[in-house]
Amino acid sequence: MIITMRRSRLSVRLMPRNNHFEYMIKSSKFEPYQILLIDDHKKNVIEAKNLGFQAIQYHGDIEKLKTDLKEVGIKI
Repeated sequence: MIITMRRSRLSVRLMPRNNHFEYMIKSSKFEPYQILLIDDHKKNVIEAKNLGFQAIQYHGDIEKLKTDLKEVGIKI
């Protein structure tokens, strides 16, 4: 699933299982460094970072997630 927000409009799209990161790049108007992935699987976070994405691994700790989001420049 891809969730994007532009001008206060939320958009949600399903993405294919294979090559999902490439799909995100091709289907969006963003460069990889402009995309933030939040995922609980380390493999996905590593793959996303290798492609130039910003990526955070989420372990269920909301306070840690808030800290990680602030570190990438998202105000909470």
